[in-house]
Amino acid sequence: MSVLKLMKLLYLAERRSFEKFGEPMIGDQLVSMPHGPVLLRTYSHMNGELRSVEGGWESWISDRADHEVALRDANSIKSPADDLIALSDADLGVLEETWGQFGKFD
Repeated sequence: MSVLKLMKLLYLAERRSFEKFGEPMIGDQLVSMPHGPVLLRTYSHMNGELRSVEGGWESWISDRADHEVALRDANSIKSPADDLIALSDADLGVLEETWGQFGKFD
C-alpha cells in the first residue's frame, strides 16, 4: 500500500475514533504537513526516522520502497490476526468503517 494512502487511512480512523468515542484509537500526535495531516510518530516510522521497540513497527511492516509499505513475510512472523485480539470491537469497527468509506481511493 502506498505510504500516503496508509497514512491518510490511519489519520481518518483516528479522527473517526475521536468523533465516535471522544478517545483516540492510536494515540499518536496529529500534525499538519505539506501534503495534509499525518500521525507524527507513525509517519516517522514509515520514513525510517524512528526505531521501533522489539515486536513493534519494524517487526510487522517492511522497509519503505518506492513510496510503498507492506506486511513483512507472513512466514517469518506470526499472523497479524493474532494481535488483532488486542483491538476492541469498537476499534475494529472504526477501522472497518474507515476502510469501507475511503479504502477504494488511491
